[in-house]
Amino acid sequence: IEIGIISINRIRLSKYMKRNLKGAHIINKLLQKPENLLGTTLVGTNISIVIASSLLTGLFYKNFPSYAEYLSLLILTPIILIFGEAIPKALFYQYRDRITITLASLLQISYYLFFPLVFLSTGISKIMIRIFRGGKIESNPYITRDELKIITIESYPGAGDDALRKIARRIFYFGEKNAKSIMLDLDNVVMIEKTQTVKELKEVYAKVKFSKYPVYSRKKDNLIGFINIKDILAVGDNKRVSSFIRNPIRVDEKYGLEELLTIFRRGAEQMVFVYEKDADDISGILTLEDVLEELVGEIKDEYETG
Repeated sequence: IEIGIISINRIRLSKYMKRNLKGAHIINKLLQKPENLLGTTLVGTNISIVIASSLLTGLFYKNFPSYAEYLSLLILTPIILIFGEAIPKALFYQYRDRITITLASLLQISYYLFFPLVFLSTGISKIMIRIFRGGKIESNPYITRDELKIITIESYPGAGDDALRKIARRIFYFGEKNAKSIMLDLDNVVMIEKTQTVKELKEVYAKVKFSKYPVYSRKKDNLIGFINIKDILAVGDNKRVSSFIRNPIRVDEKYGLEELLTIFRRGAEQMVFVYEKDADDISGILTLEDVLEELVGEIKDEYETG
């Protein structure tokens, strides 16, 4: 049952509490002091094993006095592992909300019944920890980023929560990515040469429907800026695109996405040229949409249709 309680969806638990479900309040109280929860389940489990072992040994002793203990161990071990551990844990994990809230009152009663033993066992554990660690046992309300990551992602275990789980995963892995990991390589970029006309750019736009285009001079690895399509939509076709070039943001490929998002928020430009570390060569490009997609999933370009 501790598996079901520890892995219960905290958001749904708060909703059950607002609906004044008694079991939800009991579970919330148990989660405030997990050592009492684990102590209760451990004491209950051990008592059950001792009783079952004693009864089965006594049963075999009548007919097989020399082998009673061995037969008891041989039969009881797989029964406990399968029906006392594997199956219950799988059921409690799969149907954690329904089962744990239903059985919460029973667990609370068990806690009160076993309280002396629970108090004794947890007390001894704390003393041992204090001896080996030295000093007082601190109750630390904080958890690490990795622990928070696991808790949050696993809070959406059902198939219907896939979208929420994906968003949670994106948020936590967002800070671990850099510009190089999500940039678009120059070989895959649609570019415009600075001497081309507005008409030629409009023809390119009609095919690919991108809102921003890098501009190069003579060679494609010599990028000098970019053009936003909205700047030329109402312009005469014969004008050169060079008149509408915007200056990009230039960053090292090791720049983190959180840093990039801050840069985009500060400036008006929405395209980044990514440079190789300790070099002047551009290795790829990024747009604000590329960065945001790492958080929320695919975003259509502002001028993309369909």
